[in-house]
Amino acid sequence: MLCHIILVLLYFQKFEIPKKPEELINHFCMMYRYKSTGKLDIWPINQDNPTLQLEWPTRMVTNTLDPLVSFAENSLGITCIPDLAIREQLKTGKLITILNDFNNDITTCRILWPSSKYLSPKLRVFINFMVENLFKNE
Repeated sequence: MLCHIILVLLYFQKFEIPKKPEELINHFCMMYRYKSTGKLDIWPINQDNPTLQLEWPTRMVTNTLDPLVSFAENSLGITCIPDLAIREQLKTGKLITILNDFNNDITTCRILWPSSKYLSPKLRVFINFMVENLFKNE
């Protein structure tokens, strides 16, 4: 699963598409805040200069992904969202990814269950569903 920096094409009728991470300073960035820690999500941007720590100009902050998707779809700014949350929008072209050459993010997802000698049929069906539907690459 990748976390993509996304935006809607209408946004770029007003602003130029950033070609380098430093250019995000000129854009409206929408950030995700973790409920558990209160910290802002760090975008997975591999910059040429790792000592360069940029703070993106934050237009809004949410602690759920749905508003970020909606705001991006309505051209309110740029955000970073896992690909599985925007699969349909990417497929239809409603949202596009940017700065892909600078994105080095791969997130591992795990399904945990209580240890037992036998795996219940319900759990096996759930795991198969998750593997076949949620984590497939398109």
